[in-house]
Amino acid sequence: MGIWRLRGYSHEPIAPMHTRITREEAGGALTIDLGAIAANWLDLKKRAAPARCTAVVKADAYGLGLEPVARALAGAGCDTFFVALLDEAKRLRAALPTASIYVLDGLNPGSAAEFRVLRAQPVLGSLAELDEWNAFAKDAGERLPAAVHANHRHTQAIVRTLDLRIAARAHRGAQRSCCALQHRTAVNHVLSP
Repeated sequence: MGIWRLRGYSHEPIAPMHTRITREEAGGALTIDLGAIAANWLDLKKRAAPARCTAVVKADAYGLGLEPVARALAGAGCDTFFVALLDEAKRLRAALPTASIYVLDGLNPGSAAEFRVLRAQPVLGSLAELDEWNAFAKDAGERLPAAVHANHRHTQAIVRTLDLRIAARAHRGAQRSCCALQHRTAVNHVLSP
């Protein structure tokens, strides 16, 4: 356990789980350079072009502090973020009211209304999640955005289902929508050395 000082954001010590400890209690000190994090994201954005570059800030931004890291990245131009859990999406929405937020954990049963209120998109990983999200969107009378996890055992079935539903919608005409899902992106984890 150690003290974290966030350069460019805060000089107050914070610790994991937002508990405060003194320098004397800490086994070490770690300085987080938010400017370097933002510069690294800008470098990745340049290398990824013309593809979009987003940021994964799950697990409290990998222990570096979700809110300060996300704000630094947003300051560098990042507007799309991935978190693991809906609770992290709540924290991120409070910090960045206009950001696009995707939740990697998918759509837990009964959580669709919370996603809608947060303006967060689930990363769908099963047909059950796809069906629940689609049913919720139809009941709400909206086309709600979502992503499909592209490296998942159910991916082929989801893509086939989307293809069939899109084909059915096209066949029935624009007046009668078959699928309320608005598919925005496919997600795959990419690790860099």
